[in-house]
Amino acid sequence: MIPLTPQTEPGFEIRGREYLVSSARMRAFSGGPFDMDNWPLVNIHTDMAHALSCGLKKRNASGTQWQGYILQMMLELFGTGWLNHGKIETKFIRLVNEGDTVRPWVRVTAREPVTGGLRFTFDIGCDNQRGETVLAGTASGILPKS
Repeated sequence: MIPLTPQTEPGFEIRGREYLVSSARMRAFSGGPFDMDNWPLVNIHTDMAHALSCGLKKRNASGTQWQGYILQMMLELFGTGWLNHGKIETKFIRLVNEGDTVRPWVRVTAREPVTGGLRFTFDIGCDNQRGETVLAGTASGILPKS
């Protein structure tokens, strides 16, 4: 990950690594507590028959599963201080199915001085393997003065 610096200009884009949305990750994320009876929970994320009964062609991943990839980028850029001052707004644009890949990205849209540092604002998103946006939104965080 390329760190932000006080000189980072609007327009600068950072692309995260690509993640495979595997059935194992979907069950771990959406299947409920591992020690529950009859694990995993039956839902559109863990059970093909249930997904088909809901009109889906495949199991699909919970949006918050791949929203987490953006959160990880924010923590890498700002450290744990982001948990105190960071903001994020997201919209889920398309379904992410089992076997898809997702790649998060952030693009600096603004940099402004604030007490204690610089606030960076971003357009954010995740794209699938076809280059389609599956998540879009905005985020911000404060880069503290050194």
